[in-house]
Amino acid sequence: MPGSAFFILRSPFPMRLFFLLLALPALALAQGSLTPTGAPATTMRTLDQLDARTPLGTPGQVTTSTITIDQPGSYVLVGDITVSAGDGIAILSRNVTLDLNGFTISSTAPTPEGCGIKLGDANTAVRAVRIANGRIRSGTTYDDAQGGLFSGPGFLTGIGPGPDNINDAICIRIDNIAITGVAQAGIYCQLASRVSHCQVRTCGGVGISAPVVSDSQALECLSSGIVADSVYDSTGHTVAGYAGINAENITLNSRGIRTAPTNSVGLGLHSRRIATGCQGSDTTTVWQDPEPPPAGVVSIVASYCQGTSPVVGVSGVISNQCAGDSPGIAIKAGIAVGCSTTGGGTTTASDGKYLMP
Repeated sequence: MPGSAFFILRSPFPMRLFFLLLALPALALAQGSLTPTGAPATTMRTLDQLDARTPLGTPGQVTTSTITIDQPGSYVLVGDITVSAGDGIAILSRNVTLDLNGFTISSTAPTPEGCGIKLGDANTAVRAVRIANGRIRSGTTYDDAQGGLFSGPGFLTGIGPGPDNINDAICIRIDNIAITGVAQAGIYCQLASRVSHCQVRTCGGVGISAPVVSDSQALECLSSGIVADSVYDSTGHTVAGYAGINAENITLNSRGIRTAPTNSVGLGLHSRRIATGCQGSDTTTVWQDPEPPPAGVVSIVASYCQGTSPVVGVSGVISNQCAGDSPGIAIKAGIAVGCSTTGGGTTTASDGKYLMP
């Protein structure tokens, strides 16, 4: 096999240029000094550079008047808000992100008025708003001994449109908010909105109303606890309304509780299409036809659900692997498969397809 010398002799590469390159000093190929000219500089960007946020309020001080947001952007609360009238924060713009930063919005209004956070007004339709990480406190209390009376000072609504708002609040996202003691709705949103990881307690209206509700609680509500298209991993409780949970489509792994007067009609949990892994209870003992019977759980398809009620435990067109607890009708279904009963109640299967395990 030819060696390297043979290769060099036969190569078309000019020999004089080859030896000239060999003769160049090594320094001719140096790239300069490798010694740093100074300490390394910071190359990371701050959070404000990545997501510049406008502070609301004054650090270390309590704001006592309504804060209005009328421009798109990202905002962060830097102190508590306590108002004696009106709203805590009014959002009058689209495309707003509001971080309450762990602070509290409260009201001492002697007669309930305003919203903890108001969404829009008569002139502004709010879209694409996100609210997170804080508390809204108000003074409404519930007195069962006085006939289920909700009364007290503070806000009318926790988060929602004000009474002067004729526009819809659409595409709203609410996360990690706790609301206590409002005279009407706790959280009220409309199309394409979602509420997650929120708590509402003691409200003189609906607890949480939104298309999708997940990982949330609405307790001690005059109207339904949760009203939604779909509900996941949540609990709703009403003391006089139609249902603890009232869902239009699907309810999963959730609990509806109704502790209403014994002569009123309602349901613990009502999921109009599918309920899976749910619990529902209702305390109604007196009802009259032609009103639909009160029940613990009602759904077209109920699977792995448990319902408790003096009248009907679980009611559905199809009840699969459900448990009914009632002295009246424990399971009421067109087709009941693998269901069980307690409380001495009967079972009915109108289509004649009833299978006990």
